Amino acid sequence: MIIPVYIPDWQIGDGDIAPPAIGQLLDHVLVLETPDVNPHGFYGCFGTEITLACVAVPRPDHPGGELGTFPTELECEGFSVFWAAPRRVAGHLTVTGILSATDYGAAPEGFPRVQGTIVALTESSLIYATENPEGTSWVPAPGEPQMLRPLGSYPPPAAPASSGPSPHKKVTGCVVDVDTSVTDEPAVAARARFDGLIKVRLFPDYAGTALWLHDPLPYHDSALSPSLVAALQEWEASYYSSLTADDEWVSPEAAATFTVTGNSLAQKLAEELGEMFAVEFHSYEHGAQRRMFTSGVPAANPAAASALLALVAAAAAEKARLETFSALPGTGWFAYSPLSETTFPPGVDPGTAGGPAEPPRPPEQ
Repeated sequence: MIIPVYIPDWQIGDGDIAPPAIGQLLDHVLVLETPDVNPHGFYGCFGTEITLACVAVPRPDHPGGELGTFPTELECEGFSVFWAAPRRVAGHLTVTGILSATDYGAAPEGFPRVQGTIVALTESSLIYATENPEGTSWVPAPGEPQMLRPLGSYPPPAAPASSGPSPHKKVTGCVVDVDTSVTDEPAVAARARFDGLIKVRLFPDYAGTALWLHDPLPYHDSALSPSLVAALQEWEASYYSSLTADDEWVSPEAAATFTVTGNSLAQKLAEELGEMFAVEFHSYEHGAQRRMFTSGVPAANPAAASALLALVAAAAAEKARLETFSALPGTGWFAYSPLSETTFPPGVDPGTAGGPAEPPRPPEQ
């Protein structure tokens, strides 16, 4: 069964749940929130509703439970969730609400955890505004709908709601679709054939390029063919023109066109780069899945493949140089390269693919 689970940004930032990504396992106590429990709260602003057919099993009161509610275990198809029911219930029933991984004492100690593989991930944003003239209390702006954007993995923590003008959009968390029938990370296993390939990501993000090698990759550094660069620039420009002022699609047709064109460009990019690279594209169209593209044959554009190999190798060599330098007496700092996680195909030496690494320099006295 696939269930949507809301994970707040603050819970990810606190480290209670690792930043989620497609293919990861979720292992957590889940809580069902229904509007009849807290009608004056923000129910409906966060997450995605689900209707569960289940068996309700009353639980004894526990420390930390909300007063005036009835602790209940909902036994669903292959998993259980906790519900602070507004009245005593037992037996078969159907209930609608929002599943959340925000437990923090809501469920009794030892409550069953839910396991499953994340098969889709959607970033959740809301418009926040100050509740008073002094600007000391920030709340979701009334009447503003939740905004959802599909992603492959969760981005770095967003700025706190207390910063920026009022009103402004803030990332509140994400909704992950969890397949509770699969707990062996099938998405990771299915992508095992891409292990050892250098990954290039394709997506527009107001960076002046749609190419990403961990960091944005300027077109003039890629050595791609002029025709492909022009097509990528046109595609990125069409994306921005297909959005409303609230960063929503102007129409479902515009979103679908973005996906189809992106898939085509990702395959062309993979063909220019060749068998040592994999191109990842995850469309912003709602419900779209992350896809990987490879060619399986030598590069159609050897200059582009060499340019990217040199960039990756140079970053790896710089990281190695800084690690060596940080280990010398009198140095207590370490610089992290965003390309540090890059893996090289068999036979490619990261120390020589981009030229010889610069030897470490002794610290200045």
